[in-house]
Amino acid sequence: VGNFYLSPVNKTVAETLLDLSDNDIESLFLKQTTCVESVRNVKKYLSASESSLASAKADFHKLFVGPDRLLAAPWSSVYLDLGTLFGPTALAVEKHMKTYHVAPKGNKNEPWDHIGYELSFLSSETEGIADALNDEDSTTAIRKAKELLEFKHQFIDSWVPDFFNAVQEAKGQGMYGEVVRL
Repeated sequence: VGNFYLSPVNKTVAETLLDLSDNDIESLFLKQTTCVESVRNVKKYLSASESSLASAKADFHKLFVGPDRLLAAPWSSVYLDLGTLFGPTALAVEKHMKTYHVAPKGNKNEPWDHIGYELSFLSSETEGIADALNDEDSTTAIRKAKELLEFKHQFIDSWVPDFFNAVQEAKGQGMYGEVVRL
């Protein structure tokens, strides 16, 4: 999900989503009603017309990139450090991720507290928990789960509701209104 916030949806991603059956979506999201409904709505949005992909790209820039005032700034520091990019929050997120030998992929000039990076980190850590459980290593799984919850509490819970509300309130940002529900 983090990748939806790092770059506009492209033709390959759109085709992949459109190829998912309802059963695939339910399996991928463990039948979580909100997520399943949101993915179905994203599919409807992308299949509505030839211009849907271009509209999604325009919405991405209006919301997260600019050049005008961003409708939903994707950095926790904007919400927690009085609008200061690369402030204390970004530095704390960077330090935390480096502890786990994780580095964001993509734009090296992007602050580490970008929602896309934070969600990708959570996803990666969740995979680590699953791997530990598959290896029947409950001690590691429990430790990783506690670490994931600590990261979520420290770096996600305090600002993501405001970010999601900003996306929802940005009228005309169709597809991303569904993506934030995932």
